[in-house]
Amino acid sequence: MGTPYQHQTPTYHSRIGFGDIPNWVRAELEMRFPSRTIEVLNAGAGSQNSSAVRHVTGELLKLDLDLLIVMTGNNEGYVAQTPFNEPLQRWIVYRTMKKALLSKPDPLDRSYFTPQDEDTRKIEENFRSNLRRIADAAGGSRRAAGSCHAAY
Repeated sequence: MGTPYQHQTPTYHSRIGFGDIPNWVRAELEMRFPSRTIEVLNAGAGSQNSSAVRHVTGELLKLDLDLLIVMTGNNEGYVAQTPFNEPLQRWIVYRTMKKALLSKPDPLDRSYFTPQDEDTRKIEENFRSNLRRIADAAGGSRRAAGSCHAAY
């Protein structure tokens, strides 16, 4: 949609519901509320995790919004490095030794879809924390908020 925000002039196809998600939302709201002027602001950006979405949500809540829809969860996979392990991760000998020395869990002890390791738990905890903080911020602003996210 543009950086940071770019107004999209509606086209015939977007008015009848074709196009991207913001146009579908606007078309649906225009059908339900024909006497109201509907404006949809898409603040989405590719390759963002819930930490970045939480920051953008905080900025959007400063605007005079009637409704905020948040979609996140499709790029959760980053675990922040600590001051200790960040330099180690850059060292190929460490990465090779770590891979060789750490035993792999028994396949029967692992979930088919989700690796059961400490990083996965950190990612999930961070995701849940970000969702709570987004909901708390939206609730504190007294605006309606919806949340769409990938299930973990």
